[in-house]
Amino acid sequence: MADRLRFGVVNESVSGGPAWLDHVRRVEDGGVDVFLMRDHFSAGAYGQQLAPFSALAAGAAVTARLHVGTLVLANDFRHPVIVAHEAASLHHLSDGRFELGMGAGWYQPEYAAAGIPFEPARQRVDRLEEALTVINGLLDGTKVDHSGASYQVTGLDLDVLPPQQGRPRLLVGAGGPHAGGGCPARRHGRAAAGPDQEHRGPR
Repeated sequence: MADRLRFGVVNESVSGGPAWLDHVRRVEDGGVDVFLMRDHFSAGAYGQQLAPFSALAAGAAVTARLHVGTLVLANDFRHPVIVAHEAASLHHLSDGRFELGMGAGWYQPEYAAAGIPFEPARQRVDRLEEALTVINGLLDGTKVDHSGASYQVTGLDLDVLPPQQGRPRLLVGAGGPHAGGGCPARRHGRAAAGPDQEHRGPR
């Protein structure tokens, strides 16, 4: 049976302290199902943005029903082991309400400003797929041994955390010429975001 239709919002607020908590509570009270945050450290992409994991953790702590998630994390900004640990921790703290969105990254000026190589799309997509293999293995509770072009992980699991009940839902952002039948979203059997705002470039 297909999942029921859900409604989400992509956050545009950078309020702090109690104002941030009130903002997330209002979203939940409005009947929204999922509260989503982008992943940028440069205002050139979409203006001011809070870092997603800390802001979502704070929001999850003051809500009871609302799911929180990323739309989407840029894979090149974090090692996949760190992503899996952060995702599993937030899923645990939110009582199973975290949803992980991953993408290959697109905003080249942000990469350049941080000194992160902005490689051709095919290489970024391949690296995303490799990262997803590591992340999925760790979130599934298995011990990961992986030796690839971009990542090497040896005998690692998430035993640093208590046993998990379930795992975060995974969404893979897919857009552009490399989002066809071979894109990671299809190979990993997860929902694809489609050619949404995270792949259009600056407005």
